[in-house]
Amino acid sequence: MSITHATILHPCQFTRSGLIGLLPANCEVLSTEKIHQCNLHLLSENKPNLIILSLQGVDYTVIDVLSLIDIIYKENHQHRILIIIDVYRNSGLIDYLQETSSRIGFIDTQNSLSFITRQINELIVDKDSELYLYNKKNLKPLSLRERQVLSGVLMEFSYKQIAQMLSISSKLVGHYKRIALRKLGVKSMQSLLIPTNQLFRVTPIQTRNQRS
Repeated sequence: MSITHATILHPCQFTRSGLIGLLPANCEVLSTEKIHQCNLHLLSENKPNLIILSLQGVDYTVIDVLSLIDIIYKENHQHRILIIIDVYRNSGLIDYLQETSSRIGFIDTQNSLSFITRQINELIVDKDSELYLYNKKNLKPLSLRERQVLSGVLMEFSYKQIAQMLSISSKLVGHYKRIALRKLGVKSMQSLLIPTNQLFRVTPIQTRNQRS
């Protein structure tokens, strides 16, 4: 796979700098902590063919990232996505992503920098890298309403407030929440509250350019 344009979404500047250093020297990179900039990059002339995403940031949640992934695949199936995730703690989310998406890989937050470097290099030289999983299951992704409800709960709105915003009953809010959690393979909302200190730890390195 020839990586010519990449987007990195992560709340930690040092992590983003470290990831930039692992990409090809001629790769154009948008490095940001803002999810709306990722959306703009997808609409730009030089669309990224590699997108590296942290599941949670300062101003976005897991549900925002799942919505972004849905947009990515609707825009262009040639995009490849790497998710930065604690594999052990988030197996339900991984199962969901594997079953609803293709050409998606995972960077485990617990892996060493040398292992992650090997993963990135494998991706660059091999279009059929084992880093990516190809699934043909037809599990339906979260619906718009399910994402809206989970986003509201994550933002600490009450069932009544969410119901008023979406013009539905409080009973339906609970219904959409239960379905969404079941699809994601988690038992409670706590599983979606990924601590911001659970970051992909990369030792700051000297990069070619300071891009932001």
